[in-house]
Amino acid sequence: MLKLKKLFWIVVVIGLFTPFLTGCGNVEPIAELSSVQGSVLVKPKTVETFSNGAAGTKIAAGAVIRTERDSSASIKILSDETEITLKSNTYLEIDKVTEFEIKQKSGIATYKVTPQQKNIKITTPQGMATVLGTVLTVDAKENETTVSVEKGIVDFTKKDGSKINITEGRMYSTTFKENKARKILKTPVLKLGADEVALFYGEGKNKVGYINENKYPGIEEPVPFGPLSFRIIDNTFWVADSVAGKLIQLTRENKQLREISVIPLNQPKPEPAFENDPCLQVLIEDFAPVRDENGIAYSFWVAESMENRLINVDFTGKILHTITNPDFKQLYKVEIGKGGNIFVADKGAQRIFIYDKELKFVEAVSWEWSGFAVSGDDDVLYRIFFTQETGLLTLVAQDREKQILRETELLLPIHLNPELCWVDEDKQECLITYTPKTGFAGKFAVALVGFDGTVKKTTEMAAPIAMNRYIEKYNDKVWVADADFNTAPETLFKIKPFKLY
Repeated sequence: MLKLKKLFWIVVVIGLFTPFLTGCGNVEPIAELSSVQGSVLVKPKTVETFSNGAAGTKIAAGAVIRTERDSSASIKILSDETEITLKSNTYLEIDKVTEFEIKQKSGIATYKVTPQQKNIKITTPQGMATVLGTVLTVDAKENETTVSVEKGIVDFTKKDGSKINITEGRMYSTTFKENKARKILKTPVLKLGADEVALFYGEGKNKVGYINENKYPGIEEPVPFGPLSFRIIDNTFWVADSVAGKLIQLTRENKQLREISVIPLNQPKPEPAFENDPCLQVLIEDFAPVRDENGIAYSFWVAESMENRLINVDFTGKILHTITNPDFKQLYKVEIGKGGNIFVADKGAQRIFIYDKELKFVEAVSWEWSGFAVSGDDDVLYRIFFTQETGLLTLVAQDREKQILRETELLLPIHLNPELCWVDEDKQECLITYTPKTGFAGKFAVALVGFDGTVKKTTEMAAPIAMNRYIEKYNDKVWVADADFNTAPETLFKIKPFKLY
């Protein structure tokens, strides 16, 4: 064992919560309330009723302290600098026999135990004991105890005798399936630059779901997951909360306007297939707006890959239509043309499936996993293909009558994994991202290429791994996603301006 100087251990012992027995006890104060916010109640050991506590209230052995809703309190042990901070709805008993004994029946308390304190023992409904020089937080519930260690080390002993070592910066909950502490995940600070919007990772409003090792330890996904697509529609930002199966609308000022679920009401949640299975009902790969005759978006077609289907949902969350196809294998991207045609790219089938505005299947055309775009009133489909003989990409435009309108070799350098993101017929150009020939190093090259094949501009962007739609143009301005799903929830999902023009 390594010899560590000034290292103090916490021993955690599982046991049922034991009610405190009343009696005469010692009336000498052993602690005091150093600060109080809201409603904080105190009951001495020999008294049957609670009374209001205030800063400076002395606490004798056997006293009970209870914080009410939206209230908090700090307790100072008089014999040293040990402090206990109670959040709302916390119930605590303090006793002293030959050592301090604290019974935390419920709520959240943070303990800062000084090395001068001889011993402090904490008991929760699941049981725990602690000794010198430690900073930890205990969240006690009837069926769960969570211990988070800021300083020191905790040994947590379960009822079956197994032990979990909780080192500094880690936490353990009695609900964990594995006997292993996890990293304490810090909440990021929301800092936005000009024209930026952002969402926290997690559950609830202004948050997006994620799948990674932090949330599902041991999960065997090749890549982490988070929002896989975003769009800018009618001067607002829309984000696919892919894991949670919903679409989130944000204003330019980062205020949430809507949250639309795309999960059918009658769809049951799947049973776990393996340990830490997220049990997703849908996984949104991409989405595209459907517009009325005035050009205003009123619904979306959503490509989701858990059931490999297209779901049409309106702004109220009502599911209007669903498209399935036995040839769908791994849906990836979806576009809706001005003519109402639906184009959905499928990585597994290596095809783009096309449906008309009446939702009738038209055809499936070849595709090389390299993005695509739809442009013009006639819904011209643009794809790129690699030509083995020349080593160049070819931009191909095809109308709905299956006529080839354009075949242009693009004079890009040798590269990997090209992705056609959009075309601009007015400017006679397209935007392509790719990985340089030297290999992936955290960035994509971004190239603006003319319809004559010449490269107008090349720059680079940080690559948001696993996203399908990560760069968007709106009114001649460009935005990109800034996302690292591996580090969620300690970072933010951001959309920020990108200097291209």
